[in-house]
Amino acid sequence: MVSQSLLAQNQLNIAGALKLAPGSKIGIFGDVLNNGSLIDSSEAFILAGDSLQTIQGDSATKLINFTVNNHSTAGITINQDLEVSGTFTLTDGPIHTSKSALLTLIDGATVVGGDTSSYVDGPLNKLGNSAFTFPVGKEGLYAPVTISAPANKTDQFTCEYFNADANDSYDVGSKDPGIGRISSCEYWILDRTIGSSAVNVTLNWGDRGCASIVPEDALVIRWDGSQWKNHANGGTTGTMSSGAVVSNESISSFSPFAIASTSSALPIGLLRFEDKCINSIHTVEWATATETSNDYFTIETSFNGETWSSIAEVNGQGNSSTEVSYRYRIPEGVSAGNYLRLKQTDFDGQFTVSAPISATPCLEKSAELLVYPNPTRDVLNVNFSTGFEENATYIIFSLTGTVVSQGVLRNGAINVSEVPPGSYLCRFETPEQTFVKKVTIVD
Repeated sequence: MVSQSLLAQNQLNIAGALKLAPGSKIGIFGDVLNNGSLIDSSEAFILAGDSLQTIQGDSATKLINFTVNNHSTAGITINQDLEVSGTFTLTDGPIHTSKSALLTLIDGATVVGGDTSSYVDGPLNKLGNSAFTFPVGKEGLYAPVTISAPANKTDQFTCEYFNADANDSYDVGSKDPGIGRISSCEYWILDRTIGSSAVNVTLNWGDRGCASIVPEDALVIRWDGSQWKNHANGGTTGTMSSGAVVSNESISSFSPFAIASTSSALPIGLLRFEDKCINSIHTVEWATATETSNDYFTIETSFNGETWSSIAEVNGQGNSSTEVSYRYRIPEGVSAGNYLRLKQTDFDGQFTVSAPISATPCLEKSAELLVYPNPTRDVLNVNFSTGFEENATYIIFSLTGTVVSQGVLRNGAINVSEVPPGSYLCRFETPEQTFVKKVTIVD
């Protein structure tokens, strides 16, 4: 029996039976080799080395109160199962676990501490029916996961954090409707290994190299074996740069989890996005209230609202908490199509797009084009002052972007007798420039 208030030694080798008396505090600066029987009644069992420490041996080790206080980046590696029933304290250094050498906190065990300097790197088991936060992380990153209270004391959950792109293992293109951006640099595996309880799951984001999240757009998502399932947003805390989101329902199936945002959300505070004609120059303007990890914007155009192409790229501010205004003048001869949208790309390559807006033709340029009669029933006459009417092509779009007629202009007229009544945009292209006119077809 060991009854001292402090036992400090380089290495603890257990070959027979060792009993730690109540009230004792055990500090180990080396490795623990347990090939015998350890009965722990101590107040604290502390690993406090300055280099890598290991817990290994043929016998499973069961501790009451266990403190990780290793002052090296290597931390502690367990090479056998380890069980803690009291307080698990993370003070300094990571503790490395594996599927074949699990750290298990039994019912009633609690965690103290946990941050970027001390966390569980590898799977962590928790038994019991209390709400619990798994203090998991990897490679200097701390990424805890919280579950609500399971129904039964015998239920067991296991959690591990991965600082990797989920798409490397799980197809981010296969997902429920409503899921937009999926985190490109991290995910968790949270499994219910014993029991049948359903729990709410809380994930967090922070300064871990991932894109920022607009809290109200954050989602808890889960890979079900074939696609990402949307467990939605049951509430958030924090800001774009650091926060947490809880599922809006109790989850009964478990597997890889990740954070996503809704399809409509930009990782910027977009105040406005407008298309104007200023002094006969086609101009796109937008403004942001905030920007986080914003590399650049792309102005995209479409004639039908489905197929998009790039007009220009404009550098973002990276990170900004004040309003920033942008203006881009579309060069003469470059078409803005019928629709425009704004694509925003992060430094990690992830991107989202805004809702499309209708392009505003610069009508001053179209003053050289005469289209008549307007409204019309059968024939639309077209007269160019530039004299290139016989070399012009035309496309007639509905206001929703559907092409209803197209061809080469012949004899300065277009037969529109087969076009259903309604309002349309007519786009004409000559070797010199492009014109857009709105026309109405009547019965």
